[in-house]
Amino acid sequence: ENIGIFVGSAEDTRLRLYMPRKEHVIGGASVSLHEVPFSLSLLSTGDVTDKERSKSTLTFSSPIMAIDCLCMKQSNDGSSETKEAFINYLALGCQDGTIRVASFTCERAFNGHAFTAVGNTDLVVDGPIVTLDLSVRLPKYPTTRDQDVTNHPRVDLVVGSLCGFVCAFHQVSGADQPFEGPEEVVSNLYCGRLGAEDGVLCVRSVACC
Repeated sequence: ENIGIFVGSAEDTRLRLYMPRKEHVIGGASVSLHEVPFSLSLLSTGDVTDKERSKSTLTFSSPIMAIDCLCMKQSNDGSSETKEAFINYLALGCQDGTIRVASFTCERAFNGHAFTAVGNTDLVVDGPIVTLDLSVRLPKYPTTRDQDVTNHPRVDLVVGSLCGFVCAFHQVSGADQPFEGPEEVVSNLYCGRLGAEDGVLCVRSVACC
């Protein structure tokens, strides 16, 4: 499998992707990574070009400060057999409080990597957003066409802000649906030593047995 690393910079609002060159992928060996071109185009209809859709999905109004990714195996129901498919999630938190979550499929193209967005949600809270965490809760029983949407995997996004709060968003009815929320986890954190809001620096969701 190919491993890629998304990178955001304080210098601009670009999202960069670094991957090893194909000829350098050697098991267990240390290799250098190179920036590779990629696109993220929304699946939509209308008078919008692929270039315009990709630009809108990858364009941000402030620097990216937090990134998290999730790869989830899904099943495509067929009439005679079931095929496995993978859905990827990319969550980005920005300096101005914008959060973008895209679910997408991935394939390697001649001139780079083509990501096709299945869903795209923009969320806004008080920023800067410096930490976020994506996690998935699988349904107890496999999804079939006769079962309701509650049997879709639930994807949770937990967000921490330098404004002193943590909140959560949820997607419960499929990768092409928007995230719902926010739900408050904790707020009004205060640092007495500084006499100011106590910024949240890290969050992590865990499954409790």
